[in-house]
Amino acid sequence: NALIQSNTDVVERARTQVEHLSNEQLVYRSAGEGGTLQVALNLGDDAVVLPVQGTVLAGEAQSVDGGMSVPAHGWVVCE
Repeated sequence: NALIQSNTDVVERARTQVEHLSNEQLVYRSAGEGGTLQVALNLGDDAVVLPVQGTVLAGEAQSVDGGMSVPAHGWVVCE
C-alpha cells in the first residue's frame, strides 16, 4: 500500500507509546515528523472495541462508538 510505504519514515524515527495493554490486546501509537500511525492487535477469541481512531491503512476493523471493533485474532493499522 502506497500510504504505508510513504509512512516508513514515521516508523523509523518515531516515538512509540503504548496506549492500551491487556493480556490479549495491544494498542500503540508511533509519531514522527511525517505523521502518526496507530496499531491495534487482538489475540483474543472474540472481537473487541479498542481505543483506535483514524483512517484504516491495513488490516480489518469497524468504526464504532469508543474506537474500532477489531476481529478475533485481528489487527489494524490507522493513520
